[in-house]
Amino acid sequence: MREGVELFAPDGTPLGAITSGGFGPSVEAPIAMGYVARAFATPGTLLEGDLRSKRLPLTVVPMPFQPTTYKR
Repeated sequence: MREGVELFAPDGTPLGAITSGGFGPSVEAPIAMGYVARAFATPGTLLEGDLRSKRLPLTVVPMPFQPTTYKR
């Protein structure tokens, strides 16, 4: 999902929108960032994104998406 996709609660309540998104090569899956109400921002919360008039499931995860593996 890309910038501008609207985010909804599973019951259809509008919550926010995606600010950026694309493919995450380190997790080998699509990733996106967006704004939602604080009550819906806890990790593990299930949301839906309205992409081309189709609701797709999303899961809130903490940042960073992938733990760092480099050594300092």
